[in-house]
Amino acid sequence: MDFNVEVNCKFGELETVFHIVIPCTFKLFSDAVSTLEEIEKYVNKIKMILESMEGGELTTAGYDTAMVALVEDINGSGSPQFPSCLEWIANNQMEDGSWGAPYLFAYSDRLINTLACIVALKKWNLHPHKIQKGITFFKENFNNLANENDEHMLIGFEIAFPGLVQKARKYGIEVPDDSHPILKDINAKRDYKLSKIPKEVLHMEHTTLLFSAEGLEDLDMEKLLKLQCPDGSMLYSPASTAHVLTHTKDPNCLKYLNHVVDRSNGGVPYIYPVGMFARNWAIDQLQRLGISRYFVPQIDHLVSYVSRATQLQFPREKAMDEAKNVSYIFLRKREANNTLIDKWVILKDLPGEVGYALDMPFFANLPRVETRIYIEQYGGEEDVWIGKTLYQLYRNNKLVDFRISEGRLLLAYFLATGNIFERERSNERLGWAKSSILVEIVSTYINKELTSYEQRQSFIHGFRSRTSGLDKNG
Repeated sequence: MDFNVEVNCKFGELETVFHIVIPCTFKLFSDAVSTLEEIEKYVNKIKMILESMEGGELTTAGYDTAMVALVEDINGSGSPQFPSCLEWIANNQMEDGSWGAPYLFAYSDRLINTLACIVALKKWNLHPHKIQKGITFFKENFNNLANENDEHMLIGFEIAFPGLVQKARKYGIEVPDDSHPILKDINAKRDYKLSKIPKEVLHMEHTTLLFSAEGLEDLDMEKLLKLQCPDGSMLYSPASTAHVLTHTKDPNCLKYLNHVVDRSNGGVPYIYPVGMFARNWAIDQLQRLGISRYFVPQIDHLVSYVSRATQLQFPREKAMDEAKNVSYIFLRKREANNTLIDKWVILKDLPGEVGYALDMPFFANLPRVETRIYIEQYGGEEDVWIGKTLYQLYRNNKLVDFRISEGRLLLAYFLATGNIFERERSNERLGWAKSSILVEIVSTYINKELTSYEQRQSFIHGFRSRTSGLDKNG
């Protein structure tokens, strides 16, 4: 039976599907050529994606698009500063009246995106039928937030959502009162988080609250501008940057938002850029799948040095060691509570991959063993079997006569492939396996009780004679 591997490599909105069929028998030469041509086609496609990566790509977010759409013309005309964002909102409402991630349904995602888009359309008095359809969805599904898994909540939801509710009330949109149990719970989480980061700290240092500044009140915008990133953003958040632009008319905020909106045709991601994350994530996927050798120039261009930093550190460096310990404890607790969930991960067994990473630090891994496990995460369910070659080696050399089992031969080859895995080094792998088996055969013969002293001496003499002859002949 053939081995089928289908792998989804997703770089933001760009998705490449590997579908590789590896024959277990040498059927037809044309089949092999066809497979190689297909592999080459996908390799070239991945190269093109890697070479075109700039700030990285993330799915467009209705919430952030709406926050940017709220910005009025900074020159005072009273019209929208970013009309293309309103066009995106109008063109991307779903059949059920909601806005949000199309490939995943989470109530926190759908409700905050939907309410934000309703607010943006209401502000500019556009598409009343879409507004009503969105309001209907919001009212019918709001109570389902009580059953939402915390792991599915969006980043900064407890900060952004209460602020968004206030905006909705400002524009006359009917939303639940703050006494509603769900809003009381969300507001309590917001207040708890705000108690950990006082406002004076928020205005002086980069904190996570800067990412959700649009959800906060009574901020000193001029002080916040001192925390502006070099690209003009507020912690790379389009929504937070739009909020600051509205109050300051800062040209650097405007430049950043113009770039984000223009490159995505009106739709805005929840964070931009994600260059380092996107690069490291893409490289990590290629390495884990065992195909990074096809993209060496592209990888070298993306980053000069990529490592799992928490396990590689300089002498006397404590920060990475502390980060490793914190993340290890956090993941172990999630593992014990069966809460290893991530709404954006496409793996079929995230708990299995995390467990493997915790139990096996990467420097203790055999590359091809990790690759096999990772391929299985993406649906490769059948075995790559090199049994035909090993069986011939076993049978033709009558290894059973030397008390060598098929399992021992397979183990020898496994150890070889675990360390020498490149396609062009197949002869080295077989040489390793054969040498390992030969050593075991010799050891078994020499140490066997029935082998006499004279037989051992004869063997050693014969072995030396043959090897000295090889030396003389070069």
